[in-house]
Amino acid sequence: MGKRSFRASVLGVDRLNQTFYRYGQTQEFLASVVKCTRQTVKKFLAGKPIRKDLFTSLCNELELDWQDIAERESEVNRDFRTVSSVNKASVISTSKIEGNQVTLVEAAKEVQTCITFDTIRGKVVITTPGDINSFLQNHEQQNIWLEAVKRSSGDKNATIDKIENSSIKITFNVSLDGIKKLEKEPDKIILVARIISRVKGEGLEISDTDLSGVDLSSIDLSGINFSCADLSNANLENANLENADLNCADLSGANLRGANLRGTSLNDAIINYKWLTVWKIVNQSSISNTDLRGADLRGADLRGADLRGTNLSNTNLRGANLSNTDLRGANLSSANLSDTDLRGANLSTTNLSNTSLRGANLSITNLSVITLSTPKLRDGRLRRLLCQR
Repeated sequence: MGKRSFRASVLGVDRLNQTFYRYGQTQEFLASVVKCTRQTVKKFLAGKPIRKDLFTSLCNELELDWQDIAERESEVNRDFRTVSSVNKASVISTSKIEGNQVTLVEAAKEVQTCITFDTIRGKVVITTPGDINSFLQNHEQQNIWLEAVKRSSGDKNATIDKIENSSIKITFNVSLDGIKKLEKEPDKIILVARIISRVKGEGLEISDTDLSGVDLSSIDLSGINFSCADLSNANLENANLENADLNCADLSGANLRGANLRGTSLNDAIINYKWLTVWKIVNQSSISNTDLRGADLRGADLRGADLRGTNLSNTNLRGANLSNTDLRGANLSSANLSDTDLRGANLSTTNLSNTSLRGANLSITNLSVITLSTPKLRDGRLRRLLCQR
């Protein structure tokens, strides 16, 4: 059992499938009763982790005691947790030592990483096995650890103070607030370091982990399994989440401005309606002719979306990426398109009455036969573009 998820045990899976057969209904029907997606029901019956509340609700509908079905916690001490380290999956534990310091020990076979927090001097010390000479020459690896500390502590001004022998011992200068944040959730340093060090395209399993409030902006997160992970209030601005698994993940309060959500799986995820709308636009071909009046789509990545005939009147698209978007026949009257990227977009027969286009990039944009009434564009740039066509 994880922090946010349950999964059926081996015996539980057998009982589930026998009971579901007697239930006599389809997966779609069961999903509709519990108010989840069919994909979640499918994972539930296959013994894959799903959100705890959905697991218990599904068991109740099948008249089963969820405690008899769920996989029991490991006999390992509860102070130990498994995370993906920079090198491999490892078990970590937290303990208190004298003074205002907390030490995190990561141990798995030969991998033992110790992280010590010194709130008095404002230091974070990471000691990990490895060749010190190779590490001193590997600036990319040094930067991975520094970025992990910055992003998990929230201190963008953190620096490496010194690197010493004794395996590899790195001392960081971190603000008091940053250290206090890390003390509560030391696992996050290892998790973020693993994410940053991932080879592009490499599969990574970090489901049901706590990454709440972590800065993952502008990172390639494509294809990563974040199912049931806590990403609440995380900064995912401009992150590449293409084909990532975010099923049942908690994205409440997360910043997804400019994030690439193409192919992202969001079944039963907790997510702001704004970003769910963006996901639908970039993943569903049937979004054209939809009514999106007054929607807040600021900073959304809508590259190449098919928005033909869509009602976007009074919509706030400030700073959105609309490059190569098909907006033929769309109603953008009174919409805010300030600072948008409209390069290569097709705006033919589009209604731009009273539309704000201040700072918009309109290069190589098809503006033929648009409806134009007092558009708000500095220096009459739109009118000049129209005259050139």
